[in-house]
Amino acid sequence: MGVSLVRLVYIPPTFSAIGHGETEFNTRKGFSPDGAFHAVLAFDGCALVGAFRASLENGLLWAGGTWVDKAYRRAGVALCMWKLMLRELEPEAVQVVTITRGGKRLVAALKKKYPRLLWGHENEAT
Repeated sequence: MGVSLVRLVYIPPTFSAIGHGETEFNTRKGFSPDGAFHAVLAFDGCALVGAFRASLENGLLWAGGTWVDKAYRRAGVALCMWKLMLRELEPEAVQVVTITRGGKRLVAALKKKYPRLLWGHENEAT
């Protein structure tokens, strides 16, 4: 598997540019609507196989979602995307909500790898 990563930055023109359902979720979870959204995309050739989105405000990284194609899960794609984002943005703390068991495992691995970071983690996995 030859997965390559691409980092993007998107600055929304206004808070209302974000979809209503997502805005409501992000506001409820404490996400900042004012800052840039950063993303890391993982590709295998031309196929998108993973994505990780976050925003950074005052040294706090707000994780906005991690997705990996089913065929690429448990291959380290999510960990690679997170490592790139953490290296590039150099946050002091991370706030993340997990909704899957895989997400919970990912955050546990990241906490061990990056013990210097302050971790805020809510687990909503079933």
